[in-house]
Formats: sequence, C-alpha cells, structure tokens
Amino acid sequence: MGNVVEPSKIATSFDSTGKQVIMPWGIAPTVLFYREDLFQKAGIDVNSIVTWEDFIEAGKKLQAALPNTKMIGFPYTIGYSSFIRAVMLQQGTDYFDKDGNIAIYSKPGIEAAKLLQRFVKEGIAFDTTDWTGTIRASKTDDIATIPYGIWWGGTLKDQAPEMKGKWKAAYLPVLEEGQPKTSIWGRSWRIYNKCWRSYKTNSYIGICQKCYTKCRKSNDGFQKIRTFTSIYTSL
Repeated sequence: MGNVVEPSKIATSFDSTGKQVIMPWGIAPTVLFYREDLFQKAGIDVNSIVTWEDFIEAGKKLQAALPNTKMIGFPYTIGYSSFIRAVMLQQGTDYFDKDGNIAIYSKPGIEAAKLLQRFVKEGIAFDTTDWTGTIRASKTDDIATIPYGIWWGGTLKDQAPEMKGKWKAAYLPVLEEGQPKTSIWGRSWRIYNKCWRSYKTNSYIGICQKCYTKCRKSNDGFQKIRTFTSIYTSL
C-alpha cells in the first residue's frame, strides 16, 4: 500500500513487519468557510480574524448585529473531534505522538478542547445536532462560519445550491500567531483480518479498489467535491 498512497506518519499505521495497514483516503486541507454576506452585514472583515481569539471577538460582534445568527455551528452531543485534531495539528501534535502513544490528553489536545468550550460559553456557537443539522444550518442564517475540510465546499455545492456565492473560504485562525493557518481534516481506514462483519469489510475493500485507488476516480472526486486524494498517481 505504501507505494500507492501517501505513507502514514503514525507508527500504529504499520503492523509488526513494517507493512502499512492503514488506508488514508483523503488529505483534506482545512479552511474556514464563512458567509460573506453575513460578515458584510455585521461589519466584519474576515482578514482581521488571525487568531481564534479574534474569531471569538468577531463572533460577539456578529451576535450583536445579527442576534439570530451564531458565529459557528457544530453538533454538541456527537462532538467535533475533527476540529480538535485540526487545532492539535496546528500546534504540531496529532492524536498519537511519534512513538504511537495516545496524545489526546496532551497540552495541545486540552487547548483545542477548551477552545470548543469557549465557543459555547461565549455564546457564539449553535448546536447543529448532527450531520443533517449542520447542512440545514448552512442553508439558513443560523451560522456564519464552519471550519471544515475543503471538501465541505463540494457538500455545499451538492446540498445547498441555493447558497451559491454566499459561502466563501478563508485561512483557519490559529491559537498563536506564527502557527500554520491551515490543518488536515483527512481520514484513514483500517481493516482487521478477523473482522466479524466480513461482508462489510469486503464491500469496503471493493469501494477502495474501484474509487480511492483509481487515478481517474480520485481526480473526479477533486473536480466535483474537492476531495484531496492520497493516491500518488493523482497528486
């Protein structure tokens, strides 16, 4: 697999023989999607949002100008783990350290989780409940921003065509100036030899073979929904 897809940087992606057993299927650079029209109504310049502190202050300004609109939306009960990871990566740490040890309780992980808490405590967050609710909120004036992988633009194009021209993308804010103004919202999949649902495993492998490991299919995904493939032949 290592000569087909982007090699994993995580030690636990390899078995005892050094063989890569994780399938990274998307790199997904992270951006801040924002409603340009709502920002204009609230008098917010997106270029003035450099840090997450700036983001929170802009959220308060937006709330004052547009009481029925929240700055950011995410599902409270399900969680926003991808956001936590994205902010951890901005600080140079992933879910696992270079030795494969769990790092979610590290300082970067705690800082990322606290940031989500602040969004709620400062009154700038909207509970979208689930995936469907997030799409619904993106089609109304419920939320003004959503940090997501670049592929979210394809989701908006497909699920909210009536919002064409309203959603724009900007750099991701940072905790401290000098940190990377983007991150990764990509994912990987791992299949175990003794999977109790072998039929689902086989179905997934079939999808990988037909979609994720084919250059043309991967490029189609980029063109249509902005998925950044991890397949070498498409890069």
